[in-house]
Amino acid sequence: MNISKNNMAGVNRFLVFIQEKLSDVLPIAIACFISVMIFQNQQKKIEELTAIKTSEEKKNAVIEEIISSEKKLNAMKKVINKKDIASAFNTFSELATRSNVVLVAVKPLNEKKQGVFTSYSFDLTVKAGSFHDLGVFLAKLENSQDIYFLNKFLIKYSETDKEKIFDMGLSLDTILVNG
Repeated sequence: MNISKNNMAGVNRFLVFIQEKLSDVLPIAIACFISVMIFQNQQKKIEELTAIKTSEEKKNAVIEEIISSEKKLNAMKKVINKKDIASAFNTFSELATRSNVVLVAVKPLNEKKQGVFTSYSFDLTVKAGSFHDLGVFLAKLENSQDIYFLNKFLIKYSETDKEKIFDMGLSLDTILVNG
């Protein structure tokens, strides 16, 4: 092989040129490689944090829903739990007076504990001079803030020389939330 000095000098100049340029380009290439690695690592962390954030937002939504339900339950407890047998008697008497009927009898019946609430049963007997007054009484009972469940009712009509009498017997329940 016959390599001339010019060719050898050219090769040496090329190698020196490569060394000089490589020493300039190599740090930039290494910095770019490190930057890409850091960027990829940060992207993974961002994806993980986004998944955690989404999960936490879902948990917060569930917690907010639970808090809202708890507030509603507490408000309902205040309405439902404000009564006892004496207040039920007072409610029946007040509704009868406002409905132009006479409350003849209130008979408390059994008390049934059913899980988270207790059910109280009553039999009522009312008298009225008109069928309309009985309807007004039932409407006022239905629209009462207290919750009453009408199980059965019976209306009897009788007439004397002096007056018409409508007797109504009611069987109803009310509830009280325990605890």
